[in-house]
Amino acid sequence: KDGEGGFLFPVGDHAMLAARTISLLEDDRLRNDFGRMSRQIVIDRASHEKQMAFVASIYERLSSARL
Repeated sequence: KDGEGGFLFPVGDHAMLAARTISLLEDDRLRNDFGRMSRQIVIDRASHEKQMAFVASIYERLSSARL
């Protein structure tokens, strides 16, 4: 989502890219907030435990499909 750990903008919209980059360069709080939000997103979605469970589920499906 736009504003949750980063900005979204249409492909090829160089003016919006530039404007949002400048806003990050000028706003320490926004940069820090985005950093915290992004870190939490990674923790929630891609923790070691979740990745291992995902890989294990793939192996389980593959092993049962061969039987």
